[in-house]
Amino acid sequence: MNMHKIFGKILIGLLAICSTTLGIVNAETRWDCCEQGCHLAPAQPCCNDCGFFLGADFLYWNVRQANLDYAVDGRDDEFDDPFSVLSKGGALGPGKMHFMDFDWETGFRVVAGWRFGCDGWDMRALFTCFHSKAHGSTKANDLEGSRQLLEATLLSQNAKLFAQNAEKASAKNSLDYDVVDLLISKPYCISKTLISRPYLGIRALWMKQNLKAKYIGGENDGESPSLISADEPRIVKYNSDWEGAGLHAGLENNVRLCGCFSLYGNVSGSILAGRNSSQNKQTGFESSQEKTLILDIKEREYTALPGYQIGAGINWETEWCDICYVINLGYEMTHWLHTPQIRRYSSEDHVGSTSANSGNILLHGITFNANVYF
Repeated sequence: MNMHKIFGKILIGLLAICSTTLGIVNAETRWDCCEQGCHLAPAQPCCNDCGFFLGADFLYWNVRQANLDYAVDGRDDEFDDPFSVLSKGGALGPGKMHFMDFDWETGFRVVAGWRFGCDGWDMRALFTCFHSKAHGSTKANDLEGSRQLLEATLLSQNAKLFAQNAEKASAKNSLDYDVVDLLISKPYCISKTLISRPYLGIRALWMKQNLKAKYIGGENDGESPSLISADEPRIVKYNSDWEGAGLHAGLENNVRLCGCFSLYGNVSGSILAGRNSSQNKQTGFESSQEKTLILDIKEREYTALPGYQIGAGINWETEWCDICYVINLGYEMTHWLHTPQIRRYSSEDHVGSTSANSGNILLHGITFNANVYF
């Protein structure tokens, strides 16, 4: 069944449940705050009446992703110590593993919702958009007594006609991260200075990755090694597109400081079910100088994606002309587990052997938010 149709049915179902629940709640007992008054922390809206509210976030985030290596330093057979293990073919180092690094990028989040009177119940929809890119490049080093080449960690090891090492290596990866949340929540006055707001709803996630690695130069394996021209790059292209939806729940706490300032802390978790579509395509050159396909594998896999989110910061709130304005500045971290990553193919002797194709992605950084309650 088409995933977009599934998402649509889930969203319609949640809206129906929310409408029924809120109708029952409003028909029953209300907060004592309506009759006796309740001293809410300034982080909460200064009005308890029904009303529409809007908000926008400016995001300045960075991505941390596991297994973004693209090359490792290797050593050829010319090492001058015949009794050292490093002189054996296939040995690595001395050197290091080379990884792609993500840049700090900007993104945004928008929110729109409705408050249902002094009971405090509200319904809100949020959309988060963040796109980032990673890149890395390196070249082989000359060591005393040996010419050190780079081993291509993303290139399939199944094709011995193509060089598995390189003089130069470069790689880049992009991450497109889009999230839609539909939530219901209700604040509770714990004390005059503490208010808690549990929330529950559904989350839909779209996560797209595009990776490209290029290996230039090097030396063919085999009994008669031959040098590879710099004009003959081996290219690795990996694309993945994960989409899914599931439950999202959390708790936000606000602690009043003084005046219009307060501290907030937020923790939430998600468990999503979805589908990942990916393609791993690799090309190179044979001795005939013709571009040849090394690998072209497509996958469609149904997976679960758990994740959690933590945030903290400071709020400032004021009221003017019966409109409430809330501004906050804080730090936010979102960690997703079992995220898609490129599958590694082991060796020619075990053609079907591969590594795991899941890792983890962390998004973190500064969030600046402004809300208006009408």
